Amino acid sequence: AASETADHGSRIMVTLHEPLMLQVIVRCKSTHPVDLVSADVIPADRDPAHSQPACCVRGTTAPYSPAVLRTMYMNDRYNACYELDVLQPGAGISLGHVRLLWRRGSTANAEELNETVIPLPLVQAEEPLVSVSYLAPAEAKVGEPFGFCCDIQNNTEHVQEFDVHAVAVDAFLMAGPRRATIRVPPGLSRTVETRLVAVLSGTHMLPRVEVHAKRFGLHISEVKERVSLFVRPNPHAAVDAAA
Repeated sequence: AASETADHGSRIMVTLHEPLMLQVIVRCKSTHPVDLVSADVIPADRDPAHSQPACCVRGTTAPYSPAVLRTMYMNDRYNACYELDVLQPGAGISLGHVRLLWRRGSTANAEELNETVIPLPLVQAEEPLVSVSYLAPAEAKVGEPFGFCCDIQNNTEHVQEFDVHAVAVDAFLMAGPRRATIRVPPGLSRTVETRLVAVLSGTHMLPRVEVHAKRFGLHISEVKERVSLFVRPNPHAAVDAAA
């Protein structure tokens, strides 16, 4: 069994907390059938100097099972995709390795399982030019206003101007302007607050907030932290309909 991954000597530039897609391609070069038991991405052990691991992995990684993942013949390929989220800044960061467990198809004895380990390429992780985070209560009640905050961190060495736009949703009314333009000094952050009033009980997605950095044309419209909010019914509210 053979594997194809990026050269371990290469170094990939990544941005913190922006998902990195990894594709693992396993190709069989054996003239005999090979049972591929598992193909997993194993994250690097956490450095004691850091409170969190270098990355987290999402994808088809699963606990080892003696069952055969796939029986492969010569020139067969197996593809697996993973999403890696780099959590630590720095250069030459090791994210972990790909581990393949396999055995020749004619052998049913698990003791003859073979292991192939391929290190992942080193990465250089940098802070994003702009960091956007969101703060909202854990739950709300129909008819009672609450604050939904967008915090914009300027990680550049220059004053940055941002256009902020809160996109309306049916489950909430917005108080105040939906658009604002703010200036953020280098290395500092500013918070934009929108007052919301829930009009429907149940679980609903909070509004999306779009941030546009004028100087370098960075448009942030995908809210990673966007979560649903549970809204309790309020018998005293003028508007209270279950979704």
